[in-house]
Amino acid sequence: MSVLLEALIPGLTVGCIYALVALGFVVLYSVTKMYHILIGEFTMLGGMIGATLFAAGLPLPAAILLAIVLATIISAAVWYIIFRRPFARGASIMNLKLITIALTLVSVGIAYMVWGTFYKELPNFAKIDLNLGTVHVSPQAPWIWGVLLLVVAGLSFFFDRTLVGKALRASSDQPMGACLVGIDPHSMAFYAFTLAGALGAVAGIVVAPLTMTYYGTGITFTLNGLLAAMAGGPNRFEGAILGGLFLGVIESLVGAFISSQFMTVITVACFIIILVIRPQGILGVKEQEQ
Repeated sequence: MSVLLEALIPGLTVGCIYALVALGFVVLYSVTKMYHILIGEFTMLGGMIGATLFAAGLPLPAAILLAIVLATIISAAVWYIIFRRPFARGASIMNLKLITIALTLVSVGIAYMVWGTFYKELPNFAKIDLNLGTVHVSPQAPWIWGVLLLVVAGLSFFFDRTLVGKALRASSDQPMGACLVGIDPHSMAFYAFTLAGALGAVAGIVVAPLTMTYYGTGITFTLNGLLAAMAGGPNRFEGAILGGLFLGVIESLVGAFISSQFMTVITVACFIIILVIRPQGILGVKEQEQ
């Protein structure tokens, strides 16, 4: 039993990170109907900026807050400068994807020039000695769980109680009807991209004390977050959370009971099976049914 817990707890913890990134994919896909792989780069960016600011002498809370703010501003600037005109002019999804891929490569190169190959880390947010029986839990794990719950509650409030959130939900559920009542789809895409970048930055900040971060981690979070979003359902927040937790737990169980060498292969195989059986994801809704 203790061996199972030793595998499940880290799996759920990492799964919460994947779920945070997947939420960004879901927010963006719901409005733009495409995946922007740049979200994983904002995960890297949040962690690297936060670690750099902390190393420069800022208190940990200030470094965390400022890193999220800066990453969010960069996210907004990237959409406004790079994507606004192509999106407004009806550029094809393929062209937008190619722009995204190019920007991902550029961001990796810039991060390499700024930070080099050195790993960066943040200290645990608090010293919490938590043990479940004989299983020791990382001091950062409860913070990761709590941040996911806080983000989900914040998103629920944002989409249910604010004008911008309701407009985003309308653009997602009924894009034609949203346009008819005066909701600008281009503005909604901007808000969605900015929010997705912020979610990625939050994920990068909370995971930095657990796994450290470096200039190339964005690709890993992009792939795992995208897998989680697609398998859970690209148009459902609940699907993103379920997909992220499922991915984290499967990885951990395979590593603990089979071999870490087969972790990626078995995990991807599970997601392929899910998408073959249910292409819209476990909790996803077919587009024509929305």
